[in-house]
Amino acid sequence: VDTATGNTANISTLDSLENSTPLYIGTSGKLSSSKTKGSIDDVRIYNKALSASEIGDLFSLGGGVAPVVTTPTTPTTPTNPTTPTTPTTPTTPSSATAGASSYYVSPSGLDTNAGTESSPLKTIQKAADLAGAGTTIYVLPGTYAEHVVVKKGGSGESSRVTFKAQGAVSMRGFTVNSPYVTIQGFKITQNQQMYGSHLILNSTNTIFENNSIQDGVYLMAPVAQFKDNGTSGDTITVPGGGLIAAGFEGTKNLNIGHGTTQNATRLSIANVTDTTFTLAPDASQPRGLSIKTENPSGPVGFYIQVYGISFGKDSRSVIVRNNTIRNLSSHAVNLAGNGHQILDNTIINMNGYDIFRLGGKDIVVKGNYIADSKSQGITGNHPDVMQAFFVSNEYIKNITFEKNFVMNMAGYQLGILEEDAAPAYVFSNYHVKNNVFINIESFLEVMMPEVNVYGNTFYKSNSAGLGGSPVLYTYGVQPTYDERSDGGDVVNNAFLHSGRPDADYGFYGFNPSINPGVLDYNYAAGPVASNYPAKNPLKFKDPHGVNGGNPSFRSVTDFLGPDGKPFTLDDGLKPSSSSILCGKGVKGSDIGAYSCDPNKVFADADFTGVGVDSSLSPTAPISNTLIVMKEGTGLG
Repeated sequence: VDTATGNTANISTLDSLENSTPLYIGTSGKLSSSKTKGSIDDVRIYNKALSASEIGDLFSLGGGVAPVVTTPTTPTTPTNPTTPTTPTTPTTPSSATAGASSYYVSPSGLDTNAGTESSPLKTIQKAADLAGAGTTIYVLPGTYAEHVVVKKGGSGESSRVTFKAQGAVSMRGFTVNSPYVTIQGFKITQNQQMYGSHLILNSTNTIFENNSIQDGVYLMAPVAQFKDNGTSGDTITVPGGGLIAAGFEGTKNLNIGHGTTQNATRLSIANVTDTTFTLAPDASQPRGLSIKTENPSGPVGFYIQVYGISFGKDSRSVIVRNNTIRNLSSHAVNLAGNGHQILDNTIINMNGYDIFRLGGKDIVVKGNYIADSKSQGITGNHPDVMQAFFVSNEYIKNITFEKNFVMNMAGYQLGILEEDAAPAYVFSNYHVKNNVFINIESFLEVMMPEVNVYGNTFYKSNSAGLGGSPVLYTYGVQPTYDERSDGGDVVNNAFLHSGRPDADYGFYGFNPSINPGVLDYNYAAGPVASNYPAKNPLKFKDPHGVNGGNPSFRSVTDFLGPDGKPFTLDDGLKPSSSSILCGKGVKGSDIGAYSCDPNKVFADADFTGVGVDSSLSPTAPISNTLIVMKEGTGLG
């Protein structure tokens, strides 16, 4: 197919066809074309005649049955009794039967095998294609260079399709398009599909647990040399090498970023050696490169942008728990759909992309450990721990970000929650509750309604002092409406040494045009080294708040405590039983994320009715007194 004109040609007429020639399927690669009816699930290219069983396998992929071809029988030749009988050839193992209760997969297997433990299949994809409700697929140790598309799922909780890694299994991920699928124990790494994901969930009732998604394809190069070779293909040379070890492959797309800027471009790789990218001589690619000299402002980041986990808009009731996501070259989790739970995962060592892209509704993000990431990585991008904005008419409603431990995020903003091109009140009821935020460089910026911040502990959050406070409710102006953050409650939080150190800042801030909800029962104090100074009472006006003073935390340097684990009884920011935070919160609770009880981790305050109870009504306008001083007299 000529992708420019849509005209077709027989392969025999293409004199230039060779291994490096791109292959296109469909019409100009455009799904919107009338000649293309959807995505292609499976492509197999053979250089041999197929056996009857292989043809049968291909028909079964589409749910059909291969036609039976009969041939006339040849009359049997009488046997010469004096002729020795030819020894029979040993029979080969029979191929696997679809819908078996279990299949085994091994790098040493064959996809024509029976799929038993003694006669395993070779690819996880083959086992996935054969699976039926209740099937368990056991994947034996080894490396599998495949991204598996799951098209057959279970029929209920008691009849799941389960993928189980048996030991150290490395592969390139899953796309789950069917319900009731469980995936356990895999190392998913080095997916090569630009703007793809290691895990794509277009499913319902999927469980993804005890896996790792790690090590995206990227390399930071202190020096790179760029050469424009015109139509013969530009080259990028990295004198220090390491491109092959980093996982780069030919025929893939490449992103380029550098330093602290967002100057980046996307190009196609025709070939790669350990030290050199040769770019595809394709006129549709942008000519020239965004970086033209050696050693520009900061090291050059080469990367293939692949997300960790992406949820489809129609996904429902997925559980992602006890996984590790680390060292990726794009966002960790892109949320959409309905009713998901993201529980007890570890997300660390990310490289300048958002941790959570938030969409969908009725979603809980809880108990995750998010730490030790930096913004000035491969992209120079501006990253957020949580970012929510309007995408493709997706609602963002009833999302709870709860009991997460977020620490040491250099260059990261805690979050941007904005309506961004959405009609008013598409976003609502976002709860940030009982989290611990430590050493986050920038603030939580709210530009959507009904964002409630309840019972969190902030320490050195917004260390850069941008906007002045660790939580800032503001607005943006769109052509047809305002992105407003009205109605947000800020209750029971502990703000210590956060934002700007001066007395007017370091807790919450509201644009004067915003109508806040409840602002009460918070604790605010300045730097520890200055002995926990109080804030300006004309700014910090909580009727029942605690202004300044030592909160008696166990340690402000050893945040995880001796056991090195988050949210345990020895955590550094857990207050003593005599702390000024004890019993001073809403309904007699303890202020902040942690309980003052030495035998209990979380404060777990009851926020039911906040903003409704008469005792917790939204903050009313306050009568202020303006004091005018004549300079030098001390008289007002």
